[in-house]
Amino acid sequence: DIDNPGGNDENKSAFNASRKYFQRGEKYILADLGGGTADIACHEILSEFNVREIYRPSGGPFGATYIDVEFIKLLGKILSTKSINKFQERDPYSYIELLTNFQ
Repeated sequence: DIDNPGGNDENKSAFNASRKYFQRGEKYILADLGGGTADIACHEILSEFNVREIYRPSGGPFGATYIDVEFIKLLGKILSTKSINKFQERDPYSYIELLTNFQ
């Protein structure tokens, strides 16, 4: 039962500390922002280990790899696609470092 944890004082203390973060009836948004996608879901806390999906997960191709592609396209427009391709071929380490620093 979420309102009456069993066990020793240490368990009760940990339980009470966690209550200040998530309580029954509270809702939250879960955002999973991966390298290639962004997925967002909405949940409601039902009990200590149970949640209810309020809104079905949605998302799309909005992750970091897509941002990298658009960044390279922009650099290609500014410097020329040919020069970006040469840079990638001649110095792949620096090319990756450029993308890493951009992120």
